[in-house]
Amino acid sequence: MGNLVPIYSFLQDILREYKPIHLQIQATLPSTVPLILPARDSDHPDTLVLPEPSPAIQLTSLLGSAPSEHLQTLYSLYASQIATIVWTEEAQHGLDGQRRSVVVGLALNKNERDGGGETEVFESVMSMLHDLLVLMTNFLRS
Repeated sequence: MGNLVPIYSFLQDILREYKPIHLQIQATLPSTVPLILPARDSDHPDTLVLPEPSPAIQLTSLLGSAPSEHLQTLYSLYASQIATIVWTEEAQHGLDGQRRSVVVGLALNKNERDGGGETEVFESVMSMLHDLLVLMTNFLRS
């Protein structure tokens, strides 16, 4: 657990820059449901290919609620994709049999452009999460 202290401190510093969490969602997926690992694009090897979330994911709101139906859908999409990235990264490192629930805390700012840019923000967040998980895995292995 001592190896996680620098990463935890780094995450706390990042979170201080953002608004408080609006919503917490727990994502679960039975270990009997197979994960489909994403295939890398051979033409663009540096491009992140997101794993497809399983329709069997169960989402449970633990804290808060979305202020609109659109944001509820968006929060659910974020929670499903984040959990899927965590589970596929664990599976690639031999931890698939220990699949645990993932709790996602979200605080999304309203976009002034009425929904414009949501795809770009989503892809950036998922790319950053993936990079962070790879960094943590490499750090813990060293």
